[in-house]
Amino acid sequence: MARKSIASWGVLVLAALMTLVAPAANAQKPPSAEQIHNELRALKDRAVEAVNKRNRDALFRELAPNITFTAMDNEVISGLEKLRAYYDQTLASPSRLISEMTLKVDADALSQLYADNRIAVAFGKADAHFKMMGGSEFDWPLRWTATLTRNDGKWSIVALHFSGNAIDNPLMAAANWFGRWLAIGAGIAGLLVGFLIAWMVRRRRAPV
Repeated sequence: MARKSIASWGVLVLAALMTLVAPAANAQKPPSAEQIHNELRALKDRAVEAVNKRNRDALFRELAPNITFTAMDNEVISGLEKLRAYYDQTLASPSRLISEMTLKVDADALSQLYADNRIAVAFGKADAHFKMMGGSEFDWPLRWTATLTRNDGKWSIVALHFSGNAIDNPLMAAANWFGRWLAIGAGIAGLLVGFLIAWMVRRRRAPV
C-alpha cells in the first residue's frame, strides 16, 4: 500500500509539473514567418484605412512612441506629439493646403525580418490622390519605406519615409505649365510695349 501511495503521489506531482511547464513552453514558442507577415499585412491595411478615413487616433495606434516620419518635402518629424501637430496642421487646420488625401499602398515584396523576427523592413509603392483647398486634384505616385518592431506580440511603425519623383510629378508639371504661360504672357506684353513705343516714335516724327 505504501508503495502504491508513493507511486500515486509521484504521478500526481509529475502531472502537476507538466501542466506548469506546457503553458510556459507554448508561451515561448516564436511565431511562424507566415504569422508575422500576416500581422504586418494587417497593420498596413489598418494604417491605410485610418489615413483614408482621416481617423487620426486609429492611425497613431499603429505608431511607436519614438516614431520618425520623413515627409515628401524632406521635413523630418520625430515623436508622436510632434507628429500629431504636423498631422493637424497638414490635414486638419483651417489654413491647410490639402483638403483630402487618400492612399493605395502596395509592398514590393515580403518584409525583410531581422533580430529574431522582431524587426521588419518593408518597402513599396503608393498611389496618392490629393484634393487641394483651392479645388484642384491630382494623383502622385510615391515610394515608401517602413521599419517596424514587434514588442509583446504587437507590431508598431518606428520609421516611415515617403518620397516622390522630384522631376516628373504633378507639382512640377503645374509649375512648368505656369512658367510657360508666364513666358507667353511676358512675350505678348513685350510685343505690345514695343508696338506702343514704335507708334509713339512715328507720331512724333510725323509732320504737323
